[in-house]
Amino acid sequence: MDQIIAIADKGYYSSSEFAKCKTDNIIPIVSKADHSHMAATKEYGKSQFTYDEANDGYICPQGHLLKAYKSRKENAKYAGHKRYVNYNACSLCPEKEKCSTGQKGRTIQDRPYQRFADEVDQRTVENHYVLG
Repeated sequence: MDQIIAIADKGYYSSSEFAKCKTDNIIPIVSKADHSHMAATKEYGKSQFTYDEANDGYICPQGHLLKAYKSRKENAKYAGHKRYVNYNACSLCPEKEKCSTGQKGRTIQDRPYQRFADEVDQRTVENHYVLG
C-alpha cells in the first residue's frame, strides 16, 4: 500500500485524526501550539515534560515523575483524558512558581490518542529544517 505524507498547519492538529491517518497509511506532519492553562511560563509548557512509557508518567524539567492520577468523580467533558501529578514534589520545588498556576502544583493532561500526537510531534520536530 502506498504511503501519503500530509503536511498541515496548527489548525489541523488533532490526535484523533492522527489515529485515523495511521490506519489509512497517511504520515502527518503538523505543528502544534504549545500552551497550557497550568503552565505559568512558556519554559514549562507540556513539551518540556518527557513522557516515560515504562512508568506511564511524565518527567518534569526538574527530574520528578508525575504519575497517573484518577479522579474520584468522572466528568463527561473529560472522559478518556488522563491526568498526571506529583503534588509532593511540586510542593518542595524551587521552580513551582514558574511551572504551575495550580495551588497544589502541576498537572499534565493527556487526551485520548495522545501517543499518536506524540508520534506526530516527534516527526514534525525531526522534519522542521527539511520543511523550512
